[in-house]
Amino acid sequence: FITHRRLGINNLDQVDVVRALSNLYLRTYSGEKSEREQQFLLRLYERNYGETPELVPGLYEHAGYYMDIGDYQSALPVYRRALEILEQAHGEDDLRLVEPLRGIANAHIKRASRRGEGERALERAVALYEQTEDTDVYDHALSLRELGDWHMRTSNSKAAIEAYSKAWALLARSDGNDQRARQLLGEPEYLDYIPPSNVYFSYQTRSFLSPDRYLETAFTVLPDGRVTDAVVVDSTAERRTEFDSLRALRAARFRPAFGDGEPISVAMTWRQYHSDTISN
Repeated sequence: FITHRRLGINNLDQVDVVRALSNLYLRTYSGEKSEREQQFLLRLYERNYGETPELVPGLYEHAGYYMDIGDYQSALPVYRRALEILEQAHGEDDLRLVEPLRGIANAHIKRASRRGEGERALERAVALYEQTEDTDVYDHALSLRELGDWHMRTSNSKAAIEAYSKAWALLARSDGNDQRARQLLGEPEYLDYIPPSNVYFSYQTRSFLSPDRYLETAFTVLPDGRVTDAVVVDSTAERRTEFDSLRALRAARFRPAFGDGEPISVAMTWRQYHSDTISN
């Protein structure tokens, strides 16, 4: 109210206050009021910057809000708008396009959508790095890993391994060793895994869980990202929870580990934590 009286309703000095209000409404389960403040924040940016590159950080913030609350469908047009503004300002071959392209792909991934737009966005990001001189090698390799992850999620393991292998070779050739390549690709990482509704990776942020209520599984991640030999090795869970956990694990898709530039099998163990009941 004070800033409106002093500086007008569209002043940028109120950005921090509006952002804080939105966050407080969200924390007090007032989602409609939280989004209202976010929409007002976007209008502030629009009225001060117009359809210019200066608006783009505000668009990223707005899309990020939707991503945080799980409204991935609403985030998509915001990322597309940012992409269009940057294309018009800087051309279609500028590395600044990578961020909204990644946003588009990530929104599709979070929606569990395998639509072609997400894949095309990641392929375009990789192409931007490939055609631009003096790019950051690690960022280029990271874009290849993201494309590989997309292919792995869509069960195209051949294309995924090709992308991962390019990322490994790029870093190893640039560094003269495989240290950063191992950091990027040396360990398996789950991409698609939906545990039972009463099983969690951590007990520390959930007051209803105890460290004594655990489920430990052993399994092998194959070079094509599939899981094999999944067994329960230690557990305080009920048999149904053990059964459902193993079934979910066998259906999971992983980014495989790489060694010496090739995908390898890796044995793993997971300790997860469970509650008493399974939600329907």
